[in-house]
Amino acid sequence: MSPDAIAPASASSPAEALELLCEALSDGDVEAAASRYEPGAVVSVVAGDRRRHGALREALASLAGMKLAVEATCLGTVVAGDTALVLVYRSVSGLPGEAKTACAGQGAATLRRQPSGAWLIVADRWGLNGPLAANFPPAPSQALKQGRPAPPQGAEGGKSP
Repeated sequence: MSPDAIAPASASSPAEALELLCEALSDGDVEAAASRYEPGAVVSVVAGDRRRHGALREALASLAGMKLAVEATCLGTVVAGDTALVLVYRSVSGLPGEAKTACAGQGAATLRRQPSGAWLIVADRWGLNGPLAANFPPAPSQALKQGRPAPPQGAEGGKSP
């Protein structure tokens, strides 16, 4: 896959980082979405699902591949130096041919200001609930614990923990 001709915009605030992540996922752009996370970041989209950066791409690809509207509403932000905690409500909506919410939930994201001034996500808990969340493919390590088959490895060159 060739890199985008135009580099993704850098986020000047924690809220903007989450907005840009949602825009990238809504557009189906996995690379732009992944660029919102620090290397080694961890994400939990649904309860019990924790993915490190390599497997994070699989989670982002699952969401981006649906090409549904992904939105985030920041409920509160606490900034301490170069670290921020954002309470956020997220929704994924627009099932094919319908205009209803597929899943939504309240979660939190921890972000860190980079030397460039841009904000990147370090830890991200989406807390999604609903029909889509119930069918979200588990991370490989959780899939084995749940007795479900793990998604194939290697599509994005990542490794799970």
